[in-house]
Amino acid sequence: MGYRLEASRIADELHASITPVRDVLNRLAGERLVQVSPGDGFSVPTLDEATIRDLLGWNGHIVLQVLRSNLPPRKEASRLSDPMNIAEQTADLFYRIAGREENREFIAAIASNNDRLAPLRAVEDRIFSDVTHELTMLEDAFALSDSKPLASLVRAYHRRRKLKVSRYLQLLKR
Repeated sequence: MGYRLEASRIADELHASITPVRDVLNRLAGERLVQVSPGDGFSVPTLDEATIRDLLGWNGHIVLQVLRSNLPPRKEASRLSDPMNIAEQTADLFYRIAGREENREFIAAIASNNDRLAPLRAVEDRIFSDVTHELTMLEDAFALSDSKPLASLVRAYHRRRKLKVSRYLQLLKR
């Protein structure tokens, strides 16, 4: 995290012009997946404890807002192909929950959070021994179409991760 992204080097590696590479980096900066600093250029954002807590809180808030509408799950296929890893399954589940609400802004916000939370989710199996079981419980509650148990599990999911922010940072620095 925090390493510099050199547009010219990326363009050379991709055998592309630097203009579309800069355009993509600027778009990623707009999505907060890349940082841009005048004079320093582009870099991978460095996550700190406050940012991680905020991301987890925001993700939970969006999901719980969708669940408050108490709509049944829409019958839609998973966005990702099998077999998925835990990080992909988690992102896919939250995306499908957001899809219950036919509000494209909820869906876009969850999609953005999924991208930003991907590095955290990639190391979760080294923090939690029961992450597969936890995800199964969330999936089962989602399938039952009852928002109350799912909301309770979503709150517990996010609260549990906020307690382990320092462990996430340790693993991400390796």
